[in-house]
Amino acid sequence: MLGHHFINQTKDVIRLSLPFILIFRDQVVSHLLVLDIFIDEFSRYIWVYLMKDIYEFLSIFMSFFNEIQNQFGKTIKIFRSDNAKEYFSHDLSSF
Repeated sequence: MLGHHFINQTKDVIRLSLPFILIFRDQVVSHLLVLDIFIDEFSRYIWVYLMKDIYEFLSIFMSFFNEIQNQFGKTIKIFRSDNAKEYFSHDLSSF
């Protein structure tokens, strides 16, 4: 089991040799504000978006995705998150 786990870590290291292969997303919610945070696992660069409520996620994600394509000419390959309910919309699945 340990050897198998080590092999998976090695593949992850190879996969993260370029930016925008893996983007992690987190969300901070308080009674005053909602922040959507995107982190590029390769460069550790962070994008922060201020939202009015948690249901703005789809428009924020599409804006972020297009910004990466337009500014860097790259496409996000893997998108990781906490599996919150905003990811299960039909619009996001079709995007």
